[in-house]
Amino acid sequence: MPSATYDHYPAPFPEDAPVVDLPKFSLTKILQADEETAETLFQVCCNEGFFYIDLTTEPLGLKFLEEGQGLHHVGKESFEDNALDVKKAYHCAGADEDGKAKTLEFFSISRDGLLLDRDNYALPPWLSKDEELYKSFLKNANIVALAMLSIFEKKLHLDPGALTNIHQTKDWSGCFLRFLHYPAPKEGKPLEKVPGPAHTDAGSITMLFNWQGGLQITKTGEFEGHYYGEDADKKTDNWLFVKPEPGHVIVNLGEAISILTNGKLKAGKHRVVTPPGPQGRFPRFSVIATNRPANDTLMKSLKSDVIPPETEKQLHEEPIDALQWSINKVAAIVNRAASD
Repeated sequence: MPSATYDHYPAPFPEDAPVVDLPKFSLTKILQADEETAETLFQVCCNEGFFYIDLTTEPLGLKFLEEGQGLHHVGKESFEDNALDVKKAYHCAGADEDGKAKTLEFFSISRDGLLLDRDNYALPPWLSKDEELYKSFLKNANIVALAMLSIFEKKLHLDPGALTNIHQTKDWSGCFLRFLHYPAPKEGKPLEKVPGPAHTDAGSITMLFNWQGGLQITKTGEFEGHYYGEDADKKTDNWLFVKPEPGHVIVNLGEAISILTNGKLKAGKHRVVTPPGPQGRFPRFSVIATNRPANDTLMKSLKSDVIPPETEKQLHEEPIDALQWSINKVAAIVNRAASD
């Protein structure tokens, strides 16, 4: 594993930046399904859909945290050290005269490819040396996600396995590990156009490791704009920073879990802007692990006395599986981004 001693925090988070006060949950208590923790977690996920998990309370969490820090090193090295001609082999979204990215760039590593189809899934040479790190990180992310999904099953009065059985690493799902790089704007001044426009994630649970500000969410209920687009971003007074907390991972729910619970669990809406204060002078690196339902999962509401009943329209709609649903969501995002 790459060294995790690299200084991931290039500058202090400014004390005067407007921040949202998100709840923090102990990983130990989540794994134990502690009743008070379970109830509070459930209520948060029925509203904001964003929270922190303290990884320092549990050996599994400490390992997951160390892996996240190691992946920061992998991402930073990959984005900064690879020549432009190497990046062009994959996709080039725009570069300056020095070959440096001018806008968000990212790459993903497929969990399915690593764990289920390794013989046919080739990593480029500059990534392959850390394959075991990627596998372990994705497996640990799934363990943490399953613990939360088990809590949701109980709180939603669902049968055991209703959610956990469709989020297993043995099933094809489109889950991935993603490395993101937001280049520092010239002179550290905030960019006029938001580099990561407002959206909700497509999966069930997203886990984010980041070391600089930039992630923003709105106060509960204040963002009802487009899934992806500039209209929501214009309401700048409503956006608050999510402060990176050492030893914690930031977690948010996505659209898939909201669909499966007919809106009972809320997908967390968010965007990414230039880091505040002195942090804006430095490039921003982050690492994401996604947890999605298996490809053959029908994207329709599960049934219980806690989940809202389906409308007449929903009852007559033909459900599609998670694979096709994901394809449709990506196409919608691309089309909206192209029209903005």
